[in-house]
Amino acid sequence: MKIHKTPLIYIITTIFLFFNAIMLIFPKEIIKGAKNGLLLWYNNVIPTLLPFMIFTAMLIKTGFPQRLGRICAPLCQRLFNISGEGAFAIAAGIISGCPLGAKTACDLYRENLLSKSEAQRLAIFCNNTGPLFVTGVVGETMLHSPSAGALILLCQYISAFVLCAVYGIFAPKAPRRSRKSMPCGTDSLFSAFSESVMEGVNGITAVGGFIVIFSVICSVFDSCGIPALISRLVPFEHTDGVIAAALEITNGMAKLTKGNISMPLISAAAAWGGFSIHAQSAAFITDAGLSVKKYILGKLLQAFAAYMICLLLCSIINI
Repeated sequence: MKIHKTPLIYIITTIFLFFNAIMLIFPKEIIKGAKNGLLLWYNNVIPTLLPFMIFTAMLIKTGFPQRLGRICAPLCQRLFNISGEGAFAIAAGIISGCPLGAKTACDLYRENLLSKSEAQRLAIFCNNTGPLFVTGVVGETMLHSPSAGALILLCQYISAFVLCAVYGIFAPKAPRRSRKSMPCGTDSLFSAFSESVMEGVNGITAVGGFIVIFSVICSVFDSCGIPALISRLVPFEHTDGVIAAALEITNGMAKLTKGNISMPLISAAAAWGGFSIHAQSAAFITDAGLSVKKYILGKLLQAFAAYMICLLLCSIINI
């Protein structure tokens, strides 16, 4: 692949040279960060995400989105200006969170079940922080309040649905698309299952690579004292937590839920998801020929919307 020489390329090259130098200066911290990322992937991500990746791919190959689409088409078309098959991506995003929401939208596009415009929108607004993480880890473990976790999750989903509907108003009407035939013989089903397993394994391996890399990046930032330096330069109480959440959601939430808690900021962080998640999702988005720039812009808008929605709800219910 030919890379055009632009100022951005030189900036990125400089950044990676900096990271390589830091890895030589702080080898123990970098190795620890890589191990932490690898353990997070092995202990938490593989058991929870891999089965969903395989089963979701299998459902797509056996034609379940088409059957679900016939039921959900009127609602999806009226609310979001998407075809009924998009309901499957919405369901996958609600149940499993990111990056499966984006992956499912991209898979449906590759199967010719969604238009490019529909897949682009759904890749943004179906790709949310998982409900188990928000309610369990953030709500119960970090905030010690299940109701707070439920509020954060509600703000995330409301912001996603509202922006998806707004995007749908300005999106072009999707053209009719041909439908692929579903496998019906035993051999076809076994072949579809084998393909689903391979797709799941390849997808989870890519996710693991991004988790390890961003764990190392966070270690580099901490070793260099960059978050502390920015916190001194920017006189804002939650600067450290915002920086951490911008990179990686778990570490960011751990910092944002300490001290003087801001529920709107936590809701915005959950809706944003972190660059680690976006890098994982970008692997599926670029492979499908969709725009990563539009995806990032959509997530920024969703984070702002979640912040405002949570601010409004907190003022109403006094949290």
